[in-house]
Amino acid sequence: MSFNYDRARQTCHRQIKRFGANAVAQLQRGTVTRACTAAILDYKPHEAGLREVGARRALIAALDCPTPPDHEQDKFIFNGEVFRIVKPPVGPRPAGIVLYYDCEVIYDSRNV
Repeated sequence: MSFNYDRARQTCHRQIKRFGANAVAQLQRGTVTRACTAAILDYKPHEAGLREVGARRALIAALDCPTPPDHEQDKFIFNGEVFRIVKPPVGPRPAGIVLYYDCEVIYDSRNV
């Protein structure tokens, strides 16, 4: 029996959509805006000390985001609020297949 990567991606997509409360999420690169399924979470207290002040965690489903987020070019928009992606996205990649992108983001009040 082999691992079903498509099913794992669908499960991640469904859970992110559920915890994101079907919020409107977008990645914006220049003038191009791409819709995506995402959720924003706070870091756990023991993880927060390792991050910038005010950093949050954005989980972006890879199923409907064929182009990975770029921390230098993309802005993350969640429910109308603009966030800056601080570091390159990480996330589980069994056999090189991305299940979801885990991005550290910070609210960017300059772009509201």
